Amino acid sequence: MSHWLSVWIAIGVLAAATAISAAVRVPPDWSGLLADYRSYGLPFPPADAPPVTVDSGWSTMVDGKNIPMRSLAFLVEKGSEVKPATLLVGTETERPDRWSKVVTVTATADLAKEVSPNWMKPVFWINTGVPAAIQCKYRGWDGLADSLLTASLKVDCGHPYSPFHQPAGAAPRLALARVALAHWANELIRPESDRAMIAQHLEKLLGAFPELRNTANTALLKSLQSALVPSTAPAGSIDASIDALVDLPYRPRVGGDDEPDPRLLRLELLGFRAVPALIEHLDDERLTRTVKLGFNNFPTYHQQVGMVVSELLQQLAGADLGKDWLRRQQGWNVEKAAARAWWAKASKVGEEAYIVRHLRPSDPKDVWPNRTMLRILADRYPWRLGQAYRSVLRGRAGMQSWPVTETISRSTLPAAEKLLLFREGAANANLEHRRAALQELKSIDQTQFLEILLRSLEELPRTPKEPYWSCREAALAQLVLLTDDSHAWEVFQQVAKRSDVGLRMELLNPMDCSYLGEQRRTPRLRFLLSFLDDATFRDTRVHPEKWVGPYAGFNFPRLEVRNLAAMKAASLLRMAEKPQVSWKGAQWAEFRTAVRQALARELGGASDR
Repeated sequence: MSHWLSVWIAIGVLAAATAISAAVRVPPDWSGLLADYRSYGLPFPPADAPPVTVDSGWSTMVDGKNIPMRSLAFLVEKGSEVKPATLLVGTETERPDRWSKVVTVTATADLAKEVSPNWMKPVFWINTGVPAAIQCKYRGWDGLADSLLTASLKVDCGHPYSPFHQPAGAAPRLALARVALAHWANELIRPESDRAMIAQHLEKLLGAFPELRNTANTALLKSLQSALVPSTAPAGSIDASIDALVDLPYRPRVGGDDEPDPRLLRLELLGFRAVPALIEHLDDERLTRTVKLGFNNFPTYHQQVGMVVSELLQQLAGADLGKDWLRRQQGWNVEKAAARAWWAKASKVGEEAYIVRHLRPSDPKDVWPNRTMLRILADRYPWRLGQAYRSVLRGRAGMQSWPVTETISRSTLPAAEKLLLFREGAANANLEHRRAALQELKSIDQTQFLEILLRSLEELPRTPKEPYWSCREAALAQLVLLTDDSHAWEVFQQVAKRSDVGLRMELLNPMDCSYLGEQRRTPRLRFLLSFLDDATFRDTRVHPEKWVGPYAGFNFPRLEVRNLAAMKAASLLRMAEKPQVSWKGAQWAEFRTAVRQALARELGGASDR
């Protein structure tokens, strides 16, 4: 199956048009709901698990204040300093991070007014209020159960065009069936989930509710059943590697990590040798454990083997094979005829020459080098990496070079050649090329890294030409965060103070980035301390073209540098109080005083330098 999204859009429109507009007023059939809940294989919390509320990760604006949205959950296992707590949030087992506030609560009917049924952390969102109501009924908390169910049935949850959408106004048993469908859709992504058992539950759900028997859901079940058939391909063969894609897991991207799963990497590195077999699997409907993440009007959906193969062929071709990015996002696969026509030409060129020629994208708007081709170069043709890097440095404006510098760093090229290439990149006039090269140069030659970094900082203009949030001048702060060198931090502070207010704020902005953990905590705090007296006010009416995008502190319409510095320091110090948009001067002054006191305790009475 090659095209799911248009079907799902039609399903979403139909569901929205036929949804019941008012909450169901008929008393719920609790015995039927409890029986359905058990038959769908949905989890109950342990009998002694206390009810809690937990941050959903979202907030709502009330009277100018950001109010965190909280969900009802059950505490299955307490957490510790090294291990997060285990919660049951609706049907989903969650381990919240240390920033999530978990509060034990009393199971009263009024609690339903304080929690949100929408749980948006799973890949497919869950209306947790419906299962939580049934769990509360099971525990004998009748008042809370009734209140939760009534409130939850009024809430719309999930992408409106997804087959796992849970529309508002559904009858209770249908609403529970939709929650169960979304729950098992999430379980299909888990690496060790029992897919045979999930198939049985999906069959039961689709059999019991005609509303769920649509094209997308029946196709999902068919794909899942196909994936359960054991592979008969010879061990070690290319077909066996393709068959292994049925277990290709979903891997949320963290930071800059885009290293593929070993199953996919194995096929990538086969390169042109795998192409004939890949073409034959373009219509392979077997289900994988990964998804295609959606955006805007495009819902997230489970991927089939043929979809993964189609994307890999696109990467190996380095150009559209009859389907542009939008069609591929919608679920359309490359057609076999188009793939074979491309292969007839590419195979005559040869893999090495073809990759070097097509590493840079053909689309003039695309600034990203082909990562699949980079990995093949590093694996089999490392001597070509220098040529590839120089072509990117000389390429079109905006071309990103950091994927190439990272690949060179991990490659088998001699250290002397890596040093030569990174010195060349660090001398480039383009600040982004320079930043990418310096990032890798640091691990090879610390002296040269610092020398070029200091020179680059001293040469920074007071005002960047680009919008503040995306200017490359601000990105140099990421390089300072790599070093403990006190002189580099002193120069960085001087440069920030002479920069205009927009660039200054961007240089302060990354100081509390969570990915840094405890690294360089003291120099970061000292840097922020030096700006706690800076009353410069940001006026976005001056040069409004520069104040676009998510610039530093963009959610505060009126902001002074010292208040941004205080917010960043408070975040780094993990202070409980959170600034509000509605704050006036006195409240900010009180907050800054509290931050100063906390900094004095942390830094041993350190003063501004």
